[in-house]
Amino acid sequence: MPDTIHALLVILFAVLPGLPGNSLYQRLVGSDWREEQWRTVIRIIGISLGGLILYVIIGNWLNAPLPSYISPLTFANLTVSRLVLVPMAIAFVGHFVSSTAVGFLAAKITQLMDRWTKVSEYADSWHKFVSIHAEEHWVIVSLQGGSSYAGYIKKADTNVSSDERDIILAEPAVFRKDQNNYWSLPYKYLFIPGKHISSVAIVHEPSDERVSKIDQFLFSGHQPQGGKDA
Repeated sequence: MPDTIHALLVILFAVLPGLPGNSLYQRLVGSDWREEQWRTVIRIIGISLGGLILYVIIGNWLNAPLPSYISPLTFANLTVSRLVLVPMAIAFVGHFVSSTAVGFLAAKITQLMDRWTKVSEYADSWHKFVSIHAEEHWVIVSLQGGSSYAGYIKKADTNVSSDERDIILAEPAVFRKDQNNYWSLPYKYLFIPGKHISSVAIVHEPSDERVSKIDQFLFSGHQPQGGKDA
């Protein structure tokens, strides 16, 4: 029984450092709600292993403590003392930092491969839309029933199917047809189920750069091939 506990502790300490690196990887590359859990686990283990190797290489150069926690003998013979725990903690933190760097590097390599092959590993458009592009911008959420709301995205579910992409809208305002404008509601947050959402648009801010000009025809003097008059 003790041997089993020691082995589990080794696995735990060896895998945990891969979690922040995997989170950073998914934030940069995107995530797929259909991804099987075993693939996620393998990626976490791979990032953690890469971080461990990187830490050992850098640690030898800096004379840093070795990651003794990856050996079952360490926990079998462990005596709680400052002389033992401090070097182990330093190595563990270094393992975390190195694994995060590996996750960042893996994400950048994946992004370069996506640009080169013109194929993305994940369908990450919604993830980037709400996590990057919509930040500090007003958004317009149109519902299938015809009504629409404006506000800031406080929270949006990304790693789920399209009909489960629920949104929490901060400072919500409802569109009033009689005024052709949005009326601010006396609510702090508004929960909008993903199954009711028809579309989401980000409002252009004056500081945003864009090629086309607002309230002007996109093409002047001729009709683009394949286009139709509005």
